[in-house]
Formats: sequence, structure tokens, C-alpha cells
Amino acid sequence: MAIALAPTLVRGKPERMSVDLPVIDLSVYLKSGGKEGGDTCEAIARSLQKNGIAIVRDPRLPENLPRRFASLMERYFAQPDALKAPDARPKIGYQVGWTPSFIERAKARPDVVAKLSEGHKPTPITTADPKERFFAAIGKKPPTTRFDWLNAEPVMPAAFPEWYDITGAWSTNMVCTVHTLLEMAARGFGERSDLFTSFLEYGPHLLAPTGSNLAKYGTPGTVLAGFHDDLNFLTAHTQSNYPGLRAWTREGESFFAKVPEGCILVQAGQQLEYVTGGAVLCGLHEVLAVEAAQEKIRTEIAQGRAPWRISSTLFATASSDERLCPVGKFATDEALATYPGILAGDQVARELEAIELVRN
Repeated sequence: MAIALAPTLVRGKPERMSVDLPVIDLSVYLKSGGKEGGDTCEAIARSLQKNGIAIVRDPRLPENLPRRFASLMERYFAQPDALKAPDARPKIGYQVGWTPSFIERAKARPDVVAKLSEGHKPTPITTADPKERFFAAIGKKPPTTRFDWLNAEPVMPAAFPEWYDITGAWSTNMVCTVHTLLEMAARGFGERSDLFTSFLEYGPHLLAPTGSNLAKYGTPGTVLAGFHDDLNFLTAHTQSNYPGLRAWTREGESFFAKVPEGCILVQAGQQLEYVTGGAVLCGLHEVLAVEAAQEKIRTEIAQGRAPWRISSTLFATASSDERLCPVGKFATDEALATYPGILAGDQVARELEAIELVRN
């Protein structure tokens, strides 16, 4: 039985509720080649619909790979800025390579914030984000595209000969998880399995690890990434080495998301909201320095190590030349009016300008 569609964000003060984010195991579905696991498909669709988030366990993820990847990125971000500067590509909106601190700024969302009750309002944004990023381009290049700048060649940091092997293995696993999860979500909604994945064939996916220097920005309450949603189709990441991800449910309740070791948290992006006509809302979230991280920060500093918070993020993105619009059962007259068709590349360009990665 496919799950029913829910209304949009509740207006006004949300009721108190406990946020239940069960770990959804993909094993049965994978072992059966998709012939079994219908209840798991429905659970994924339900979690995305209710919270904009799902947590899954994928048996294909190698046990030691997350640690190897996090270690690589800690070493990369810990370099002096002068060594990272050649990896930046500001002329194409930092869409490959390194993004320095205080470049990206979450766009103001007063309309959304006004609907949240006092206990669930986000932390005020006063500056651009102090986080750094590295965008590693992955996936198949489109044979032709109107958006060459969004499909740029990857940047390979010269000081890390193991970069290609580790990031390649990590991105391959994460993309496999995203593809399977979107296939299962479509089935959970009672649609054909490729309803969502068909948008991604030539997508400019980005392996997008984020680094925040907690020696500088670790004071509890510091905003590392301001209140925002993601512009892409689906975002995936494993457990960070420091806590701090605060997310919001569809009903407007905030909670700190906890990802069990070996699991992957996925968040709906704007593009998934678009093609579902709002049946799935993009996941609102912020990242904060928190009290729970302080002991570890002090220990790392005392032992002569830089306490970098590493988020092992993957942005799965629709092909730039795909037209985003509600599809399948989601293509109601109301949804089509609310979400008029737009090329994914134009939607991405619009959002990059809004968060100041592209500056005219």
C-alpha cells in the first residue's frame, strides 16, 4: 500500500511531538533485487514526507571507508589557506574545488521563521558561514549541456596522492545509496521505481565535505551553517565527528539529528520538493557548535590536534538540462501551478546567487 500524501507545513504554533527517526535497513530490498521490502519503501517515503529526512543502513558501505574519508578531509582542511587557495574556482560559483570560510551566506527566510514557535526558531544569522567546503565533481558528464559551468572538471589537490582513490570509493558508495533510496521512495509513494532517479543520469553531483574549525568557531551557539535548505535533489551524509546538525520536521519542530555509526542520513532538497509538488518538503536545517562537543574540542587541542568538524556530504543533483516539474501522481493542477516548470540548471543558478556563491 502506497502512503498517502500529507498537507504542507502547519501554520502557526506546532504541537509538541517526539521526532522518531528509525534506522531503515536496505538489506531485504537489495538482497531480493527489489522484489521484497515494500514496507521498507513505504517507511522511506513516510520519513521523507514527514521530516524531510530518512536514516538508512546500507550493507554495501565498507566499514572503514567513512573514517578514511573523514581523516583525508581533516588533513585537507587543516592546511593553511594559502595552500588551499589554488583549489578555489570563484569564477564558476565555487562549484568545484575549495570554498573558503565566510563566502556562502544562507538566504534570509523570514516567511518560514515567522511560522515557527519560539522554542523552534533557528539561530539568527549575523554573518556568512564560517565553514569551508570542497566540491569534488562526480558522475557522468552530459554529452551536451547549456550549463557547462555547472558541469566543470574536478579539482585534484596536489598534496594528496590518495585523493582520487578515497574520494572515488566514497562517492561511488554514496551515489549507490542515494539511487537505491530514491528508487525505494518512488515505490513507497506507489509510483514506478525510476520516477526520481530518471532526473539524475547526468546530474552534476558533488561530493561536498564541509570543514569547520572548532578551535576558532567552537563556542556553543556559534552558527557554522545558517538556517537553510539544500538546492539539490537529495543530500546524504554519514555520522559527523562532532554533533551539531539541527533539523526541522514538516510540522515545524526542531531537533538535533543523531546518525548512528555506519548509517547514512539523507535530506530532501529543493529539486525533490519540486518534482513531488510539495508532497516532500526540502529539509530545513542549520549546523551549530554545541555544548556536547566541548570536551572533545579541549582534548584535541590539548593533544596538539586541530578540532575540525567534518561533514561527509554528497549533493545528488538533477541533470542541469532536465526540466523540473511535478510528475506522476504529484502532477495535480494545484502542484503544477505552485511549481511551474524550470530547467534544473536555471534553478541551481538562481539559488547560488541567493546564497552569494555567484555574485554579479
